[in-house]
Order: sequence, then structure tokens, then C-alpha cells
Amino acid sequence: MKRICSMSLWMYNSFMFNSLNAKAAGSKGGKASTTAKRKAARANGALGGHPSSRTLAERLLNRPIHPEQQKYIDMALSDLFASERLVLEEYFRLDRGLLEEYFLHLGGKAMNSLVWRTKSRRIPKHIRYLIKKFKLAANYYLRDVAMPKSYTVEYQQRDLGYQRDWDRRHSKSRIPCPPQKVRIDVRSLPEFARFERFHKEGVDWTVEEILDGGGGLWTKKRALVAIEWLNATYPRGHS
Repeated sequence: MKRICSMSLWMYNSFMFNSLNAKAAGSKGGKASTTAKRKAARANGALGGHPSSRTLAERLLNRPIHPEQQKYIDMALSDLFASERLVLEEYFRLDRGLLEEYFLHLGGKAMNSLVWRTKSRRIPKHIRYLIKKFKLAANYYLRDVAMPKSYTVEYQQRDLGYQRDWDRRHSKSRIPCPPQKVRIDVRSLPEFARFERFHKEGVDWTVEEILDGGGGLWTKKRALVAIEWLNATYPRGHS
């Protein structure tokens, strides 16, 4: 037994030693500035750098922008002068004419693209002013925009043990046991993944179809919430 414990301790120490060495070596390598790393950084920069995972509007406002909210982004851009939109267009290297007035009125989704880059790492003062002006208008238009929730708030009967304890503590007043307030996320219900997949492919679900295909856990209220959430999350014209 003593021999087994000694062997286990040796293996643990060896593992910890190797793990610490690996962490130290990785940290040292990450901080190192070598010719190969500089060459690779320049090559990656010439190719455009790491692609952005957020649209330009999401990056400037530091919040996710839902497709249904894009019209408010266009409205905020319309509040800028044409010359100001042109400056932003050039600084973020957008396609020419993307922020023009006629394009915004056509619902062109001006800042809904992942293809954008800044001219410099340090944002000039006049660009910071235009960004603040855009953010002020966008946040004003977005202030009261509530997106559909993916859950329903319902009331369910409590378990028998809780009810008995409640009746014992309220035997004199005879106050009935109140129901429990719960939140039901429709995305966790059976068959929702199938509903979502077919919705992306162009299927418009009805309440009756969801009730028939979803099973006994689906109710009319939950089906309505699911339909509203799917329509808002995957509106027509967006994948």
C-alpha cells in the first residue's frame, strides 16, 4: 500500500512539474519577439488580419444588433451629414457609396457587414467625434426596442410535500398554497431544434403545426412565443 501511494505521489509530482514547465514555456514563447513572429504578423496583416466576428455597428455600439433592429442603425446614420458618412466610410474601408442617403433609404444594411477594417490602430479625434455622434443617435433609437423573449413565465402547482408544509403552517388562516412562478425556455422543449432548422429553410410554422409536431409539453402560449422568437431571430432575407 505504501509503495502504491509513493508511486501515485511521484506520478502526481511529475505531472505537475511537466504542466508548470509547459505553462512557463508557453508564456515565455508568447511574450518573445522573434524575427519569425514579426514576419508572420506582417504576412497576416497584409492579408487583412483576423476577420471580425462582429459587424461594424455591433463593434461601435458594443452590443449585439438583431436583424430587426437594423432599421434603427440606418436611421442613426441618416442623422449624420453626407460628408460625415463619407469620412466614416473611408476610415473603416467600406465599399464606396455604402453609407449614402439613397442606400440607407433602400434598407441596405449599411453597417451589417463583417468586412470592415480601420485605417489605424489609434482612432483620430475627428473620427472619435463622429463615432460618438452615431452612438448617441443609435442608442436613442434603440432605447425602447424590446426583442421577443425565448421563454414564457408560467405558474405551476407545487409538489405535495411543499403543499402539506404550507397547509400545516397556515392551518388557522386556511390560505391556499400559492402556485410556483417558473420560466420555461421554449428552446429546451422537444422538437424545437427541428422547428428551428425548418424555419431557416423557409417554413412558416403555425401554432397548430407546432402543437401537433412538438408533443404534450407544448402549449398554445409556448408555441406563440416560439414563432415570435423564430421570426425575429431568422427574419426572411437573413440566414
